[in-house]
Amino acid sequence: MPTDAQIEANRANSKKSTGPRTPEGKARSAQNAREHGLCASQLVVKPGQEAEFDEMQAGLYEEILPVGGLEDELFKSLIYAAWNQRRCRQAEADLQLKAAEKGLDILLDPALEADLRRIDLYGRRAASAFHRNLKAIRDLQNERHTRAAIKARHPQVSTEQLGLASLAAIRNTLQTERSRAVRIERTEIAAEIDAYELERRRIEDELAAAQAA
Repeated sequence: MPTDAQIEANRANSKKSTGPRTPEGKARSAQNAREHGLCASQLVVKPGQEAEFDEMQAGLYEEILPVGGLEDELFKSLIYAAWNQRRCRQAEADLQLKAAEKGLDILLDPALEADLRRIDLYGRRAASAFHRNLKAIRDLQNERHTRAAIKARHPQVSTEQLGLASLAAIRNTLQTERSRAVRIERTEIAAEIDAYELERRRIEDELAAAQAA
């Protein structure tokens, strides 16, 4: 349970900044968000949170470095999920503050049970979306760097016509087909050997019968 000092600090922090008030200030804040491909107006960014949003987005951009339209779209979805995770954490903190003001633990206040359940649901959805988009971006970047490495070693090789096909998946498919072809070839060779043995035995039996006669 938060202490009285923490409660007072939270109250003070909530009053410190209200964000840009003028149209010019709001436009500048929105432009900062657009620099990395996502406008803050697409998300629920409360007044005073613009700087936090821009900092989060810029930090993730510097780590992920999306390239191309597809990676950029996935990055936007990732930012959306990351920000909503923060919103859920803040909403839970606000509920904890509300319960503390009544002298209760948030987990023991029945009046907040439905709100906690809703926050947990949205938080899990946001976390799932974040990791799903992060994995998709990582897969695309791994594929992109693999193709770049192949191109550097073998300039004559072109992979552009493969589109979004995974080189690893193609390699696995080729290996599977190659193994299958080898098995078929071995089966056909074994069948030919068996047929040869049968024919050889038939001829030997006929010769033996002729000699006995």
